[in-house]
Amino acid sequence: MENSRLIFSLIAVMVLWASMPLAYSTKKSFQKAANEKAPYEITYSMLENRIKEMKNRIRASESAENDHTAQQFGVLIFDMQTRTTKLREILATYQRFLTALKRQATLDKEMSLMRDKVKTHQQIGLSQKPPYFLGFYDQLLDQAVTAGQEKATVQSEKRFVGKVLEMPGQGGTKRKKSCETSKSN
Repeated sequence: MENSRLIFSLIAVMVLWASMPLAYSTKKSFQKAANEKAPYEITYSMLENRIKEMKNRIRASESAENDHTAQQFGVLIFDMQTRTTKLREILATYQRFLTALKRQATLDKEMSLMRDKVKTHQQIGLSQKPPYFLGFYDQLLDQAVTAGQEKATVQSEKRFVGKVLEMPGQGGTKRKKSCETSKSN
């Protein structure tokens, strides 16, 4: 009778333990994760899938936060709540990364449009021939100031996005290189 209770308890703990992924990771798994290379191109769909997965894991972790489960695993309820908090932090990081990726794509498009605009202006040249009126000079100066401001805005946003993508553990170094090549072009 007592042995069957013990076996039943062990089976219940094993089932619950298996249903809580990443409850405790070993040092080797952390090293393996740190040594793995991130895929070259991180896509929206990859991040959106990760976000969905994290939301599911958070729900599972929240539902397991009770005294009974904590006793079965031999941990404090505080430890289980800490795990849920860490999962939420990871979710927030994924969401920031997705936002930065979308912003990067927008900035790349803006830079491309700016380059096209500059090429078009270089090909067209000045629309009037000398002598120029003062209004024409004012118009050229306004256009130059506006273009300079747009360029500075896009460059500062690209630097910001580059810094976000450099955050550790997110494979941002390759994204950073692509940002730097965009700046040099």
